[in-house]
Amino acid sequence: MKQMHLRNVPPPAETFDHIELIKWLAAWIKPEHYLELGVRNGVCFKQIIPFTKKSTGVDIVIDDSLTNLIKNLTPDIEVNYYKGTTDEYFNSIDKNILFDLVFIDADHSYEQCLNDFLNVKDYVVKNGFVIFHDTYPYTEKFMQTKVRGECYKVPFYIKENLSDEWELVTLPFNPGLTIAKKSPGKNIWKY
Repeated sequence: MKQMHLRNVPPPAETFDHIELIKWLAAWIKPEHYLELGVRNGVCFKQIIPFTKKSTGVDIVIDDSLTNLIKNLTPDIEVNYYKGTTDEYFNSIDKNILFDLVFIDADHSYEQCLNDFLNVKDYVVKNGFVIFHDTYPYTEKFMQTKVRGECYKVPFYIKENLSDEWELVTLPFNPGLTIAKKSPGKNIWKY
């Protein structure tokens, strides 16, 4: 009989509850304004809203029943939705807007995920956070699907090109979560 090892057993699609970590982070920093790119069915979005003063969700499909449910559950929190692409959203926003916490989980192509980050990075407050989903794919198969895509490459781009502005940590649990913090680089105590 062949001996079984954990390394021979493929993990499920999600081995780590990323929403619980994002909730913990939101409870800790209490964001003034939370932005979620890729709301889909609102599973994450509706759990983060209670920790915020204002939340904005962006998706090409926004379910009206979700919108009404969330507004009824959180009447004291300003909740906004933008139905359209993330590029359209960034072309439409007030240029003075700032976000404390951003979750990028929309189009999973490398190009669009990077574009989403480049679009939002200047709207993040000092010490603010941007979180990327699907950044530690377990197998090559996960990288080739529309669900996971190649967004795992974005943290490499940030590390190589923007390390003086952003600190990164990738949690190596399938499918992966990368937390980027807007940082002072070498001037950490003067930030």
